[in-house]
Amino acid sequence: MRFKNCFKILPALALCACLAPAQMAPELKIEAQPTVKAKRGAPVTVTLKASLPAGFHANSHTPTESYLIPLNLKWTGGPFQDGAITYPKPQMEKYTFSAGKDISVVTGAFDLVTKFQVPAGAPTGPAAQTGTLRYQACNDRMCFPPKTVNVNVVSEDYAATAAFAFRRRRRASTPAAPAASRPRPIVPGSGAADTPVSPA
Repeated sequence: MRFKNCFKILPALALCACLAPAQMAPELKIEAQPTVKAKRGAPVTVTLKASLPAGFHANSHTPTESYLIPLNLKWTGGPFQDGAITYPKPQMEKYTFSAGKDISVVTGAFDLVTKFQVPAGAPTGPAAQTGTLRYQACNDRMCFPPKTVNVNVVSEDYAATAAFAFRRRRRASTPAAPAASRPRPIVPGSGAADTPVSPA
């Protein structure tokens, strides 16, 4: 039984032996996020656009081997609730270190989509939804130590923003009164308009 357990951990030991130094690990990049327009009491979708350099891959959210570290997005704070995350569809690939086995990976550019619910009592004005994305990147020969990227998405209350924009448009579209209909200022001593009329 003891020898059987040893064989189980051999793949993990082999992977750790070939881990490259952290400073050599490729960076997973996440595009800057535009402000998310949200409406209280309604669902809202947040899409993170991520990418890895050519020649590298990351383990998918559902790796095929227990010793591989999965892609994992975790939302840690903000006004939104009940985030249901959809991970990118993985590819099955063979690499030198995988000993001829197919492993589940993501490569190139991919999206991570989260569907939230905005509480009916969410505060108005700008807010931030924060989280972390953990991943383990590899090339065709080795895997690197896992890394974590901070995620920050700014949101605005859609109804409040729309109402503010409507008021601005309404003020801008209101025509000015014609010059002829504007009351003329009365300057004392300038004419009969300011002179009392004596009764006949």
